[in-house]
Amino acid sequence: MMTASVITTCIVPFSWQSPSFVNWLNLLGTSLVYAVAHGMYITAHGRAEASKLAPFIYTQLFGSVAAGWLFYSQVPQLYTALGAGLIALGGCIVLLHRPRGLSDSAPTNS
Repeated sequence: MMTASVITTCIVPFSWQSPSFVNWLNLLGTSLVYAVAHGMYITAHGRAEASKLAPFIYTQLFGSVAAGWLFYSQVPQLYTALGAGLIALGGCIVLLHRPRGLSDSAPTNS
């Protein structure tokens, strides 16, 4: 990683092109969306246990596929779609088939 950084630093002054106004708007928009999303993620972890939030992480798959399709016209390949579907299905199964009636907190010795 460090080697790549050093080599890139040596090459950049000779190949740098300033971003256009549209590129800057895209960078700004992306930064704002990620900042808000990260804040919401932190808030969610403050209000719920990580084990309850874990299955919702799989929604990133759908967002990434949608963004790739929308912005880059990249249609997911069959194996990508099947793998994402299996992962999402597994998350749904875990979420729906939790034992009922058990306390979510650790047992205490009274």
